[in-house]
Amino acid sequence: MLAVVAVGAALVYQRLLAPVLDEPTPFLLFPLAVLAAAWRGGVGPGLLASVLALLSVDWFFLDPRSSLGPAEAGQAVRLAVFGLELLGITLLAAHGRRAVRAATDPERIRADHELRVRAERLRGLLDAGPAAVVGMDEAGAVTFWNARAARLFGWTADDVMGRDLAGLILPAAEREAWRAERERFLRAGEGAPTGRREMHLLRNDRSHVRVDAVVAAQRVEGAWQFTLFLEDVTARALAEEALRREAAFAAGLASSMAPAVAAVDGEGRVTFLNPAAERLLGVKAEGVRGRPLHEVVHADAEGGAHAAEDCALARSMRAADGAAEQEDTFRAADGAAVPVRWVVSPMHGGATGVVVVIQDDRRRRESDRQRQEELAGEQQARREAEAEGRMRDEFMATLSHELRTPLSAIMGWAHLLRSGNLEPADRTRAVETIDRSAKSQAQLISGILDISSIITGKMRLTPEPVALRPVVEAAVETVRPAAEAKGVRIETEMSEPGPRVTGDANRLQQVVWNLLSNAVKFTRAGAGVHVRLWAVGDEAQIEVRDEGRGISPEFLPHVFERFRQAEDGGGERVPGSLGLGLAIVRHLVELHGGSVQAASAGEGQGAAFTVRLPLLTATAVAADQRPEGQGAARQPSLQGIRVLVVDDDADVRGMMEAVLSERGAQVTSAASAGEALDSVARERPDVLLSDLAMPEMDGYALLRELRGRPESPRIPAAALTAYARAEDRRQALLAGFQMHVAKPIEPEELVAVVASLAGKTGSV
Repeated sequence: MLAVVAVGAALVYQRLLAPVLDEPTPFLLFPLAVLAAAWRGGVGPGLLASVLALLSVDWFFLDPRSSLGPAEAGQAVRLAVFGLELLGITLLAAHGRRAVRAATDPERIRADHELRVRAERLRGLLDAGPAAVVGMDEAGAVTFWNARAARLFGWTADDVMGRDLAGLILPAAEREAWRAERERFLRAGEGAPTGRREMHLLRNDRSHVRVDAVVAAQRVEGAWQFTLFLEDVTARALAEEALRREAAFAAGLASSMAPAVAAVDGEGRVTFLNPAAERLLGVKAEGVRGRPLHEVVHADAEGGAHAAEDCALARSMRAADGAAEQEDTFRAADGAAVPVRWVVSPMHGGATGVVVVIQDDRRRRESDRQRQEELAGEQQARREAEAEGRMRDEFMATLSHELRTPLSAIMGWAHLLRSGNLEPADRTRAVETIDRSAKSQAQLISGILDISSIITGKMRLTPEPVALRPVVEAAVETVRPAAEAKGVRIETEMSEPGPRVTGDANRLQQVVWNLLSNAVKFTRAGAGVHVRLWAVGDEAQIEVRDEGRGISPEFLPHVFERFRQAEDGGGERVPGSLGLGLAIVRHLVELHGGSVQAASAGEGQGAAFTVRLPLLTATAVAADQRPEGQGAARQPSLQGIRVLVVDDDADVRGMMEAVLSERGAQVTSAASAGEALDSVARERPDVLLSDLAMPEMDGYALLRELRGRPESPRIPAAALTAYARAEDRRQALLAGFQMHVAKPIEPEELVAVVASLAGKTGSV
């Protein structure tokens, strides 16, 4: 509408002015109309006004009039030029209109102001923030540089705006990689240089700075813009590195420490175990890290983990007060109980948690236990020594009583006999009393001498093949009168012809006599004593069982001890006894390589004593051709017997060689087992006499070697040694020796041993 009005007004004025002007000037007012329409209405009204103006000029002012289209070519050109002018006026007017409206629009002015305020506020925030902010365009040029970036790198914003960012702050070795990464992102959207990373950058003085970088990318008006947020972490990185070094040093120090060390956090969870702790608990640090320490060390405790929460360790860790050292028992991974001592120390330097130092307490507790046992042993030994002293005192008092009592009877009846005033019956009674008292004293003195020989190790045997039946029968017949006088019957049960052993017949008879006398002494009148002799396997057994008052369970383990004597039913010692008989029995049996055992069902149930002796070897049985019960000749001939004597003591070898040679033996001596083996290889002996304790190869090894050789598998051998215990005798016999003879050995005993082994027992 505006265009029509403007062009209409221009047409009216133009026609009114036409008569005044010399020639028609259709172009004079129409441009003003187009300008007015375009200025007021914009491009649309301006173009419409231009078209109407061209039509008006062509219709009203160009010939032929009142028709469209020029008559001449010149007019057509003129009309076209006029149209272009009108188009230019339209465009210029519309642009000017927009510029004026933009410059004078209040809303636009307010919006521009708000944008400027926000931009300044944002820049202020970025400048005041902890991070340096740098903007970069697609080409890598700097587009933004806040104050923090200026302080960090030493360049002002004016210094860096538009410059290549990589060339400014990146080390030369990293620039190409940075640019290539940016180009890949721009081309294909891959390898975006965004996200968080740690970078080493350069300041303007070429010093290095360590930053934590966050890179963001945003597309603005069809182009990528990059923003870098850079936080200086140089100090933090140095502090972390120092902490890592300190932690590594502490870990290395803890790893090299002998005590077990565990570190836990504020909640008591394991953060570190040194190797000593791993070995002590049987776990690996990786396997228990994060678990509560009290559960790890008390996992198998009664009540489980809930009970462990209330343990002393858990309470101390919660308190973190550096409690004093405490004793405890941990459970290793395999369930084994581990005695320990531990102490809890709080961490310092702002760290939360505690350090637990654990000492393996097994060795100390074992040492304490051993000390306690040693102390208890010493106290027991002292009590036993005191008890033995008391028993010795009691023994001496009893000995004095037992010696004085028969002496009183002897002296009294002897005085009466000298007076000559006794009747014949009284004289007979006096002689019997004196004889009985003398025999009692002889028995007491014999027992004392035997015990003395046992204590000093001087008791000696005369070993020879012995048939046990005559020995037992002789002992029974010796004791029978006393038994009959008391009203005690003796019953015997012995196999035919009876077992044979190697031993001293007199000492074996003493053993049986002591057991029988003891049985008769403690058996009431009308009861019996049963004696049994038989062979079981490779042992001969003699059993003496009585129907007496028995032995209490408390006293039974001590029945064979010296100076120990069971009391009678009234709590008194039995008259005529020193408490030596059973001790002598045990020692004599052990000297024969045997054992003796006592058994009783209790007081009033009787008692049984069983003697076990090794049977005579087949070689000795075949060699013994004597009638049963016949004693051996005291000085048998050794004529023609080859004897090999092995002993590392030259004096002992010389003595044995002289004794045996005097009796006709052919003696070869050797100072060592090696020499003995060489001698046997040259000539096989009839009898081997060997010491046991020799250097390099002892007597046991020598006999094993000889038994393994085809030329000497069954040489009769006797062990001559200073080791005279019963277990030494058993060990020698088990090793293959036919006899075990304790040093020092009498010449007659030495000759008897060789003769027995060689099967020659006839006299000279």
